[in-house]
Amino acid sequence: MSTAISANLVRPMSTFSIAVNHYSDLPDLASSVADGDRFDTYVQTNLGVPRRNIVSLRDAAATKNGILNGFKRLLNHVKASGTAYVIIFFSGHGTWDGTTSSDSVLCPSDFGSSKVIGGISGSTISEWRHELAAAGVLKTTVILDCCGASGLVSLGIPESIKFSPKPSSRVVTHNTRRALRYLHRSSSGFTLFASSGRSKDSYENPEEGGSLFVNSFLSVLQEANFKSFTDISLMHRLPSEPEFRQMPHCISNGRIYGTLFIGRGDEGGTSFVVTAMEEGQCTIVRAGSAEGIKAGSVWSIHRTNLADSQENPALGQLTVLKVDLFSTTVKIPPLPSAIPFTANSILYSKLVRNADSSEPISVYSFNKAWLESVIPPAVRTELSVRIVDNIEESDLALWVDQGRVRFQRRKKLQIPYSEPVMRGSVNAENVSAIRNVVKASIFFDYHLKRNSQREFKGVRMELKEVDEEELEEGNLCPKENVLSDEWSATIHDCEQKRFIVTLHNESDIPLYPYLFYFDPDKLTITSLYSPPVGGGKDGFTSLVDAPLAPKKQLNIGNINADDGLLAFDVAKGENAEVGYLRLFLSTQPAAFDTMVSSESPFFPMVLAKGLAQAPRRRPSKWMVKTATLNLIR
Repeated sequence: MSTAISANLVRPMSTFSIAVNHYSDLPDLASSVADGDRFDTYVQTNLGVPRRNIVSLRDAAATKNGILNGFKRLLNHVKASGTAYVIIFFSGHGTWDGTTSSDSVLCPSDFGSSKVIGGISGSTISEWRHELAAAGVLKTTVILDCCGASGLVSLGIPESIKFSPKPSSRVVTHNTRRALRYLHRSSSGFTLFASSGRSKDSYENPEEGGSLFVNSFLSVLQEANFKSFTDISLMHRLPSEPEFRQMPHCISNGRIYGTLFIGRGDEGGTSFVVTAMEEGQCTIVRAGSAEGIKAGSVWSIHRTNLADSQENPALGQLTVLKVDLFSTTVKIPPLPSAIPFTANSILYSKLVRNADSSEPISVYSFNKAWLESVIPPAVRTELSVRIVDNIEESDLALWVDQGRVRFQRRKKLQIPYSEPVMRGSVNAENVSAIRNVVKASIFFDYHLKRNSQREFKGVRMELKEVDEEELEEGNLCPKENVLSDEWSATIHDCEQKRFIVTLHNESDIPLYPYLFYFDPDKLTITSLYSPPVGGGKDGFTSLVDAPLAPKKQLNIGNINADDGLLAFDVAKGENAEVGYLRLFLSTQPAAFDTMVSSESPFFPMVLAKGLAQAPRRRPSKWMVKTATLNLIR
């Protein structure tokens, strides 16, 4: 195995491959078994997975009992071999099955026979995940090619819906998964690649053979540079099939920015925005004014979304032509001729400097000469900073105390809580570290303060404590909402408590929620919830599942964190802190993840806390609201 994937394997990789053409009581399929065989060939040839690490089930062997026993074989092999990475592949029918708690299910070959055989439910897949995690698996990747594929693990989707069969589809009927089953207490990464949305069909390709999804998926993986793909960058390369209403989906518990199949989740940078080249090299960056981008901003252009600057250097800077609500039109400069780009290449843009000359941040220090040496004129221009003579006029005050620089944010932070001096400090001789804190403070305050033009109506947010003992027994019994009507809460004994967030959509519009935790002491912004990611150029449209449906509710633990529930803490040696839950809502998928700042600028580095029918076209809108949390030890 000569790829970067093999070089980064800390322990072996194993796969579980299921494919069914012939069914007892469902229409036969033409290409599933061939798709499964091609997948097995790929993992052996390209990923170097030995045949003994592959459990394959086809047709008559892929009964319900056969699949359940096949997973047991996989699990035993994982334990015996020390496998760290698992890929589960399924190609066949998927359906809604009212006999199994109204779950979506994968259809085994004996599904629906005279013995009333049920399917493999999303609940079962969830249990598989946890068993693999308990066996030491670091990341599980699930690839599903069936109708309603994303519904098998669409976390937080409110209730099941039965759909009518379509003879041209790969399955007979579909379902949206009931929501109050959570993936929690898992220390391993998880990513689902689904062929279609929770209520959409998946299709075979009779002309070329194979299915539309598997053909595209394997074709992308054959690219020479696939070793640099993250989960999300692979999705950007998967074409959607709008004429069939088939949209690939990706759902992940925080590993969507990890390298494909093996990533921890931090190999890719959240600040990179997908940018597809077009003829004339004038194209669209998928982030706009809703994400805080302003006219006059400066972007760099990169080949991938990998965070490593040596592996992924800037190829040049972009000229901004226009900023819209969810996109920015740019002109791409001439790129290095040694790098083979085509008119349809996928690139990534990164914001270098956001234009804000009308409102520079005001910085103060009692020792003005020292501050001017640390932030000279060129740096002030780059950061949009001005030095003021009066602390009362400042946004950020700095002073040196026993060889350490301390910081305090001041007048422009319009929040209902008077924050103390930040506990973090940096070495007074480390100029780069001081500037990093100033830059992080500008970034943090900007995204905490900025508001949408639309009034926040029709959506309520609740924060409820969960009894962990009851949760262990399979019951989710949240207590009373602790958020007031003013969206604030005081949480005593916060470190002993775990929470979920419930969003209520009382409007008639399907919404895409993005929930973040802002920690003003560490200057970190943590993503607590993001919707599924769609494939290709249509991945930013309403073809992607909208988690917050009209007149429904969405329950959020922290599906991007290891334990699946929200948790808050107070720094050691302190008795109280303040934190903010900031909810962004949009009418289409957006790039709000560009706000994520998971590393504190203070040294030593402190990790972020806070665990914690064709749709009709709707106007593009976004809204935001903040909940203030007063955390008491």
